[in-house]
Amino acid sequence: MSKLKTSWVKTDIPKEIKVKFWKVMKDNPTHGSFIGYLNKHPTEFPDDIEHYFPLSPQRYKKLKDEIIQMPLEEVNTLPIELQSWILALRPDLKKEQTEQDAKKATATTSGEPYKETSHKRRIRTLAEALKNEIKSIMTSDSFILELKPGQLALLGEKLPVTISKDEIRVTLSNEGEGEASVLPKALCAHLETSDFAKVLTDIASWSSGMADNLRKYHELFTTVRKKLERTYDTSIAVSVPIDSQGQPIFNQSGFTMYFPLLICASALEQARGSSDYIDMEYWREDLNLKYGVDTIYIGTSDEHMQLFVDAHREWRARCVMWKQTKAIARQRQYLDDIATAITKQLQTFIQMDCLPGHCELCS
Repeated sequence: MSKLKTSWVKTDIPKEIKVKFWKVMKDNPTHGSFIGYLNKHPTEFPDDIEHYFPLSPQRYKKLKDEIIQMPLEEVNTLPIELQSWILALRPDLKKEQTEQDAKKATATTSGEPYKETSHKRRIRTLAEALKNEIKSIMTSDSFILELKPGQLALLGEKLPVTISKDEIRVTLSNEGEGEASVLPKALCAHLETSDFAKVLTDIASWSSGMADNLRKYHELFTTVRKKLERTYDTSIAVSVPIDSQGQPIFNQSGFTMYFPLLICASALEQARGSSDYIDMEYWREDLNLKYGVDTIYIGTSDEHMQLFVDAHREWRARCVMWKQTKAIARQRQYLDDIATAITKQLQTFIQMDCLPGHCELCS
């Protein structure tokens, strides 16, 4: 006598095979794209999978219906990537999962108050670290003067940036490779399987958007520097020695890198409605012309520094009117708004009495 199938099961395909099919279906939502993927990637599947070919449109639909009708307890037995996909398709299950998590928050064991595991405390710590990475970067700290392959850090090493082949990539702590990716993936799973799934989408948008914005900051700086070099028939070094206090050492007279950098920073902040740079003063320290705390020009004894003060003011006023500057400023404001929303959501996640969602490491 054959075993009776539960009501949501529509096919006789073994579960381990269906899991492989569902993983393909997740990224190939039509029958045509699904079959096309299977035909193009035959080596990804075991030999016995050929027993279930060809999958007719009707058989494909039954496989998909199982996803639509599968109960939560069955969904929770699947790999995290499928759980996240199904919960996104099934608001009813997501609501049920949230209700279950809420019940766990008030549950007691042998009369003792609920206590979360060390694993979940580590997830909260990871979420806190991620929240601290996603924040607004000061305009003056956003300029990557040279796109040299390698890694650098903004925000005091809280925002690692990788540069390769003239491309900029922002890498956050929710990413990782090999063994280092286990806990970050667990954090992502907790967010995906709770009411915080949108946070991950927003983080991805912020990360890619910030990388693009940093590249545009670099392009604006390069544009201004080259215009200055052509106008004044000079060369402006962007790589200089650094002293023990982390300050640049300027060994020759003329424009420093801060001359074009602060033109850009002032214009970008003014384009965002800020008066911070407008209120900064020009002043002289020996032969060094400073704007705020930074040396923008190193003169000689017979030079009139006011000429370079006037030139810097003129370039600031000119740069703020460029479409390029205004577009970059608008993009940065948009990214700062996303960052604010992300940090608020992560803070809510961290402060919840019972850590929402679940992952494969949860006991």
